[in-house]
Amino acid sequence: MLKFSDFYALVIIVCILSGCESGRVVFKTSIPVRSVNNTLWELERMRFKMNIPKGYSKEIIENLDDLEVRYIYPDSSVIYFSDHLKSGSLTNNGNMINIASYPYDHAFKDTVSYQGLSDGKYWREEKITNVVIGYSSVSENKKTEFDKALYSIR
Repeated sequence: MLKFSDFYALVIIVCILSGCESGRVVFKTSIPVRSVNNTLWELERMRFKMNIPKGYSKEIIENLDDLEVRYIYPDSSVIYFSDHLKSGSLTNNGNMINIASYPYDHAFKDTVSYQGLSDGKYWREEKITNVVIGYSSVSENKKTEFDKALYSIR
């Protein structure tokens, strides 16, 4: 029979191995797609999942037909989902405005990737077909963790 201390140690080991420092978040949106007869636009429900670091507060921004969900951390770093496919997220808009190809790429390409450094903090934005994901205001020591979160999207 396991002692309480052995059980506690086992729980800690399982927690470490399973990544208790991150949590799975889900972003649900509706994307306009062509109907079967290719004449009407219909809304197709989409669902995206990503494993992100814990310890955030959630903020939802709705702007006309666009939705952006931000996960904000105490150090002001932010990770987000957005369905604003034509011009990208509101979070990183100021960082991307100086990139010459930014307006064209976001509007007409299915996959787009931008990243940079602003005021000593890292930012990144990825447009992947029907969703925009990214982060902003991330310190160098947390950049790898936030990159890992973006790569976890399903």
